[in-house]
Amino acid sequence: MALASYPVGVSWRPSWTTLLAGTGAAAALAMGCLLDWIKPTFAEQMPVTANIVAGAALVPAEIFVVYGVVDRLLSRRRQQRWTSVAAELAQAIGQKWSDLRELLLCMRRFDDHPNGVLDPEAVITRAESVWEALHLQDEAQPGEVRGTADARWELPDGCDEALGDVLGVWLQLWPAGLDTERRALQRRIANVLLPRLAVDDPELTSAARLLVDAMNDLDDLLQGLDEVEEPFPTSPYWTSDVSEPGDADMDTRPVIAHGAPECALGNLRELRRTLHAVDQLIERGDRLIKLLTDRRQ
Repeated sequence: MALASYPVGVSWRPSWTTLLAGTGAAAALAMGCLLDWIKPTFAEQMPVTANIVAGAALVPAEIFVVYGVVDRLLSRRRQQRWTSVAAELAQAIGQKWSDLRELLLCMRRFDDHPNGVLDPEAVITRAESVWEALHLQDEAQPGEVRGTADARWELPDGCDEALGDVLGVWLQLWPAGLDTERRALQRRIANVLLPRLAVDDPELTSAARLLVDAMNDLDDLLQGLDEVEEPFPTSPYWTSDVSEPGDADMDTRPVIAHGAPECALGNLRELRRTLHAVDQLIERGDRLIKLLTDRRQ
């Protein structure tokens, strides 16, 4: 099967004309046989009329033969031309997708860490556990000290490491200088290459549309995260403990704004959604390329 058969509107008229001509030829042959059976001496009695009738009967047959041959030749040429164009287009889509896929994997991969490659999902889960514990403490604070420097906090074990790691995952979504390239590749694929893929294959068309939807979803999520000034602080704010005069430089304790843990949990949920959107985009792009490859073969 060709990668992209020519659009239906290009090929239906010759086929229907050939079919109608064949039907007319069969009807003319049937009428001739019927006339010969009803009046066998018609040609001898009325030779001129018989020649006219025979000529008229041959017209559908001639149209059938001519259009049948011409339609076959034109269909083959169109098939060859569209197959060649589709193969070149599929190759162009494959190259651009390969470049985009590398950028997406770079966004998804968190390997710049002293402990080696980290799973972003596990990093987010650890950060969520920290902020959930702080959220419970925030809600349990007495009303008169909630949101003030007098509120007391107990930071969970590994708090700084967990929050620092999740900040690294967030920053990894915008590789230095590569976000603009990612957007350009997505626009090239969605606005230039895929619209040229004029096919009458529902599965291929659906895969292309799903890929474009995944690109738009990822852009929306990244834009939402980018608008947050400080979504995942590396550590809570600290202030001097001045419970005793003269001890301001002796001890420090955390100060967390009221509602900050709840806000951080919301940002973590959006970060997880963004990573899932990256995975979905990679999955849909790979599926489209597989379908294109199968059609070419």
